[in-house]
Amino acid sequence: MTVSEASIFANLTTVISIIAGVVFLHEVFTPFQIVGAVIILISVFFANRQQGASLE
Repeated sequence: MTVSEASIFANLTTVISIIAGVVFLHEVFTPFQIVGAVIILISVFFANRQQGASLE
């Protein structure tokens, strides 16, 4: 895994932290967190998709 790939996946820690807070600490999942998590997941998806296309 390259440094750029690792930095892309480091963004997922925020989403995992939100989910862990909701599941284990019974925190409220607000609409702003939903929007933020969706933006992060879409960004990681497209970043990986572009990296895969550049390798071919």
